Parts: sequence; structure tokens; C-alpha cells
Amino acid sequence: MCYSIFNRWGNEINTDTLSVNNNEVKKVPLWDGNYKGKTVTDGVYYYKIELTHPNKKKENKSGFFHLFK
Repeated sequence: MCYSIFNRWGNEINTDTLSVNNNEVKKVPLWDGNYKGKTVTDGVYYYKIELTHPNKKKENKSGFFHLFK
């Protein structure tokens, strides 16, 4: 699985990948709410997620979320 988070201007502010092999997670993707060393402001952000199923089928999800601190 990989994901990206974008601000309201379409700038990618975070991206990461989660790798799962034999039911073992290799890396846990986390976003701490920072971009370029600074905390982002409250607001609406856009996300894109690409999932790869065990049968190699890919699935894409996207949407918006509202960040409150």
C-alpha cells in the first residue's frame, strides 16, 4: 500500500509505503501533520491510496479529510 496526502493547492505534502509480506508489516506509514518541518494548518486535505491485493490486483482510493488539531 502506498499513500499520498495533498494540500488544497494540490501540493504533495506527504507520501509513504507500507509493505506486507507473509502477514508481516515491514513499515508503518505515519504522518505527523508536518510539512517541511512545520505543522500544517487545520483544513481540508486530499488523499490517494493504492492497495495491492495478494492476487496482485490493484485498487485505488481517494477522498478528502478535515484535519483538526
